This record gives sequence, structure tokens and C-alpha cells, in this order.
Amino acid sequence: MINVAKAGTDTKPPTMSVRTGASNMAFWVFFVLFLLSLGWIGVHMWMLATIFPWNFVIVSYWLAMLGTTIFMFISCFFSGEHGCNDKCSKGSCIKIGVVTFFYALAYITTFFVITFMYRPQIFPMENVDIHHIGHVSDTQVKMMWRNPTESVVSIDFRVVGDDRWLTTGEIPIDVDDDSTISVTLNNLSPDTEYQYRPFWGSESLGEIRTFRTTVSSSTPTKFSFVVSSCVYKIWQDLKGFETALDQSPDFLVHVGDFIYTDQPWFPVEEIEFYRAKYRYVYTDVHVRKFVENVPVYFMYDDHEIVNNWDKKQETPYGIAIKAWNEYCGSCNPENPKNQAWFTFDRGLTSFFVLDVRGHRSPTEQTDSSSKTMLGIVQLRALEDWLLEVKDTAVFKILISPVPWSGNIRDTDTWGRGYLNERNQIFEFIKSNNVNGVVLFSADRHYAAAFKLE
Repeated sequence: MINVAKAGTDTKPPTMSVRTGASNMAFWVFFVLFLLSLGWIGVHMWMLATIFPWNFVIVSYWLAMLGTTIFMFISCFFSGEHGCNDKCSKGSCIKIGVVTFFYALAYITTFFVITFMYRPQIFPMENVDIHHIGHVSDTQVKMMWRNPTESVVSIDFRVVGDDRWLTTGEIPIDVDDDSTISVTLNNLSPDTEYQYRPFWGSESLGEIRTFRTTVSSSTPTKFSFVVSSCVYKIWQDLKGFETALDQSPDFLVHVGDFIYTDQPWFPVEEIEFYRAKYRYVYTDVHVRKFVENVPVYFMYDDHEIVNNWDKKQETPYGIAIKAWNEYCGSCNPENPKNQAWFTFDRGLTSFFVLDVRGHRSPTEQTDSSSKTMLGIVQLRALEDWLLEVKDTAVFKILISPVPWSGNIRDTDTWGRGYLNERNQIFEFIKSNNVNGVVLFSADRHYAAAFKLE
């Protein structure tokens, strides 16, 4: 509409209420980004609704983002006739478009971050094949296999250079264990290299691999090993395993947090939730190459269950440990008490790997003689082991998933929350003249050496 003034009167110059090209473009850019934002929110709402249980934090988070987006749109749309006219200058409309653009970029970032953090649940990788070597001694080797397409497996093995294959015979694969199985080869010869291959029920042969048994426990030997923990895989490759493999270690002791069930927010009390986390880590090319070629001993810590776990066998401990056993713990040395902690020997060196989660007292409990991280049964087993290897092992290596030192401000550790029991262990070592004790621990996401006095 054009307003025409009468000649000779004092009026404002004619104006036109017509949208300019630039402001029109800004508005439609805003509108498209707004629709994309709603789409991304909808995808995440659907994902969370179908995969995870609802809770107040999630609902509040997404409703806040949805409300903010709608408010911005309404503010622009109703600032005039469709947003950019005489009541909304071209400059302000462009500014709104720019702000909305960066706001939408934040949604894009959220989309990728959330997608990768929840990747094990969004893409559970149910058909992934897995193999890793576990405990190796002078006469025995344990290994884990997973093949969801087969019902039985047999392992053929032979001494390198021998033409004759031996076999375990057919072993059923139980779907109740997520198609994982632990296989033990016994009656092997010390310090001998073997070849082995899986023979699946469908008559398909697997790749031929090798392992070497250790020397007998009374024989001096040189060896190298790695202690690791805290595998927090989101989207990155776990190249630390490649670095470790380049050092040609004889074995690795992974002391907990192989998965993070409670990241970014919470675990779900369903075993498939935990299994998917393990399968996801095993899909990493560096992890696969390492565990298929180097023996790995596993111990769990809190993030296999819930951060700073101190509730013993309460829910969800049972399902969390079942999943851990299926993918990790089943290839550890046998424990005569059917517990998670274990011992093993390499030459004249003996190892005791502690379970610090399944038997501990609550962290907030006042430190005293009744507060324990190990539980009475494990503590007695540790003391018996120290006396047993006192004169037979040159080095006695104690490995704890949580730090021994007290200079870390965390009551979840020995030095801050369970000092009384730690001192009891140290006093037992001292009073019984057990020499050559070496302490290892993990959990801190960095390498360091501490002196305990």
C-alpha cells in the first residue's frame, strides 16, 4: 500500500511495507534451520524413548531446548508481518538468522555427541565375532570366542612344526552367554609355541594363530608386561593398544573400566545394555589386534557397574558381572573359591590381582578396623598367598584397580577411604619379612610413581 500526502502539508515521506530480498532470505534460512532443529530433537526424543528409560534430567533437557527453539521462532515470526517488515529491520532479521544458525550448529554438535556416546545402544553390533587370549601358563591356555552364527566350536591345536592336529572336540555355544564361550587347552608343554584354529559347526575353519606357553614357575625368565585401565571409547580409535603392542609385551593386566556403563549418565538394569558396551569396545581395530595376539588378564572396577561402586552384590551387580565374565573374566586363572580375584605366576614372579568392588564396605563409612575394601575372605587369601610365595617368588606383585596412595583426594581409594585396611596389609608384609613386594594400581588416567612411607 502507498500513502500519498496532500500538497503543502507536513507529513512523513511515502513508505512501502515490502519485504526485501536479503531479509526474506534471512527469514527462510531461519525457518529451515528451525525445522531441522525440531527434526534433530525429534530423533533424539525417539531414540531416548525407545532405548532408554525416561528420567527427569533427560525430559527437562530436551523440553528446555524445544521451548527455547520455539520461543526464538515466535519472536522472529511475530515481530511484524511475518518477521521482516517495517517493524523488523533488515539488519535485525539477519542478526536473528545468524544467531539461529549458530544455535542450530549447537544442535548438530549435540546430535553427533549424543549419537557417539550412545553408539553401543543405537548400533548394538549383535553379529560381531570376538576372540581373545587369556591366561597362559606352562601347561595351559584359556581363550574366549564369540560367534553368534554358530552353535558349536572345536579348537584344533598343535606344536609348531608338527603335522598332526589335536582337537578339543565339539563344544556347545550357549546363547544365554551371548554366544560367548571360554575354551581351555590343557596338558601342554612348557615354553613351547603352538598353532591353533577354530573349527565351527558349519565346517568352516578359522584363521591359524599362535601362542607360547610359559616356562615352569620354578624357572628364572625375563618377561615384560603392561598394566592398563580406563578404556573410554566414544568415537576415537584406542591407539594406546597399538602403542602397547609395539612394545611386544608378554601379557597385559587390564585393571578395570574396560567399559563405562554409567557414561554419559546412567546404566540400564538390563544385561543387553552391558553386553553392547563390551561388543563396541571389541570392534576397535587396535583392541582386536592386541587381544588376539597377546594374553590379557582382566579385573573389573566401578565403571563396569556404576561409578564408585560400593554396594557389594546389590542390583545391578549381578547382571554387570555376568556380562563382564562373558567378555573378560572367563579367561582368567581359576579361583578355587569361585571369586573374581586371582593369582598367577611368571617364572619366579607371582601376581595377585585384587577385586576391590565386590566385597567393600560403603565409602562413606568411617574408616576403622571393621571397614574393608577386600572383605575378610579375600584379605585372608591375600595373606595366605604372601606366605606361600614368600620364599619361592623373587617378586610379589599386588595389583589394585584403585590407587594405593593417599595423595589423591578421593575417598574411593586406599589412602583416603580405606587406610586402616591398607596399613593392615602393609604391616602383615613387614612383620612376616615378605620381601620383593611391588604395588601397581590404576584408575587415574595417567602414569605416575608414588613413594609410600
